[in-house]
Amino acid sequence: MAQDKEKKVSFQYTLNLPRTEFPIRANTKINDPEMLKRWEKEDLFSSSFYHNDGKEKFILHDGPPYANGNLHIGHAYNKILKDMVTKAQRMQDKHVPVTPGWDCHGLSIELKVSKEQEGKNLSRSEFKKECRAYAQKWIDIQKDEFKQLGVLMDWENPYLTMNFGYESSIMRAFGTLVEDEYIERKNKTVPWCASCETVLAIAEIEYKERKDPSIYVTFPLTEQAVQAALPELVGQAVSLLIWTTTPWTLPLNRAVLLKPDSKYVVLDINGKRIIVGESLADALCEKVGVDKKIVATFTSNKLTDAKAHAHHPFVDGLTVPIILSENVLLGEGTACVHCAPGCGPEDYEVGVKNNLKIFGPVGPDGKYQTGIAPKELEGMPVKDGQIWVIKKLVEKDHLLYKSSLRHSYPHCWRCHNGLIFRATKQWFCDLSKNNLKDKAINALKKVKTFPEKSINRLAASIGGRLEWCLSR
Repeated sequence: MAQDKEKKVSFQYTLNLPRTEFPIRANTKINDPEMLKRWEKEDLFSSSFYHNDGKEKFILHDGPPYANGNLHIGHAYNKILKDMVTKAQRMQDKHVPVTPGWDCHGLSIELKVSKEQEGKNLSRSEFKKECRAYAQKWIDIQKDEFKQLGVLMDWENPYLTMNFGYESSIMRAFGTLVEDEYIERKNKTVPWCASCETVLAIAEIEYKERKDPSIYVTFPLTEQAVQAALPELVGQAVSLLIWTTTPWTLPLNRAVLLKPDSKYVVLDINGKRIIVGESLADALCEKVGVDKKIVATFTSNKLTDAKAHAHHPFVDGLTVPIILSENVLLGEGTACVHCAPGCGPEDYEVGVKNNLKIFGPVGPDGKYQTGIAPKELEGMPVKDGQIWVIKKLVEKDHLLYKSSLRHSYPHCWRCHNGLIFRATKQWFCDLSKNNLKDKAINALKKVKTFPEKSINRLAASIGGRLEWCLSR
């Protein structure tokens, strides 16, 4: 048996395979650093920038990553795909100069630096220097990590949004727009986190379910409004009925909205004359627990033709206009909508179109500021304003009905607290000036996109705007 084992031939010697010097294992810990050193010595990164110089160009803009933290799979996915495309174009004998870049500004950097420098009482200029140093640290780290992915770009000459030349070019362009009177500064309602004290982009908002009060509030029509639009009810107190889940916004109310060319009814609810959309009268009476008694029927335009106003439910001396708006829905609430242009995106649009004051005395910490009425609200967090308003409505006898509602509500992705909408000073480009919007839409016809239909989203975004907010 021992002799048979000695005579046995291994099958590996019977296979006719080519021989190679490649090792079985990659040994990346040893080989990768050596390869990167060789690339640096050969100046591969910058030479790829000039390869095929003078021939047909292929330009790919590198949308900048954010200079805050190590690379993640999203960075790798983005850069490797771009690198595959640009290398393929170079192999087709094209000049493909790719300049990498970094976004060096933003709240995330400022929050990190604030935490690192906590208690040092830095001046504004010192704080900015620390933010620049923090961004530069992560630019250097990310640059090395991108090189380790084998991405060929001119890493020694990137564009940085914090470069003084880059910033000055932005200011020059902005200055040109100011000189041509495209730019104005005014209040705009934005999603705001009172905990982080910052505005949030749409992509930074997350939605979670929460419980809020659901209240039905009466806005009494002025005597002149009743006389002009509902003469058969002269001498009676007639009120519009609004529904809201954000009572804290009622001190900022500046209008009541109705649906154009729609039927409304005046109901008798426990002796009160209440105006609601005709299609919602049955649901309201069932909710309140009363029989439906219609006192009068009219169309919404009758009130607006009479330029009717309503008394604010608890701000003494304030009357607000009644306005028609297609935003009003006939399938929920009361079809009479409370409008506060300083704390709602749709309300803001209505306010701009109808020259309403964008009234929003709410501070970055989420507290009512000087100018709010009633004055006793000054310094109060809007969270506490929810309860205060409900109590005031009960005191003034303008709360018809109250319940609670569980619904999806916007929250901050950082601290996970609920958001508010508040008016803040923003810079705008007026798209109506010199037909700028029409020129931009016409210019899009010369732009190629892949797939072609993707241009429609940008065209719709431009076409549906009255202005363009530049400070976000």
